[in-house]
Amino acid sequence: EINEKRKRLVDWERLDSGGDDFEEIIFRLVKRDDSYFNESWGGSGPDQGKDGFCSINLGGRETRILVQAKFNNEGDSVNGSQVEKSCRKAERHDCSGVIIGTVKSSGDLESEFEQGTFRSKSVTFLRVWPGPEVKEKLATHPDIIAEYFLE
Repeated sequence: EINEKRKRLVDWERLDSGGDDFEEIIFRLVKRDDSYFNESWGGSGPDQGKDGFCSINLGGRETRILVQAKFNNEGDSVNGSQVEKSCRKAERHDCSGVIIGTVKSSGDLESEFEQGTFRSKSVTFLRVWPGPEVKEKLATHPDIIAEYFLE
């Protein structure tokens, strides 16, 4: 199937090692997802990464979301302590949700979040997009695959 071939074309090694390409890909995927609106990108963190923001309609209420891209192709997996750190950052930015796009993640972080494992009082929405899910999302956007993985 064509989507399977598209997913195989996505080779994280082809992206810049600093993570800029990966950040752009995550932000473009959010922008193209009809579930999200009011997208904005900016703000640099101590890791020189850019944060993005968007909103989602949850139960008839607009919920502000912090979007982070963690390009950890050669490093450790995103884990619970990193999710907690992202939740604290979301709280500081008056966000009630977090999306983390990452190449590698450890365990089922969303399930742990739903079970109350992480300490966050105001963050009620978490989505972790691990590498395979990012590839799945990219499979429906051949123009992004061509731009980042075929040049």
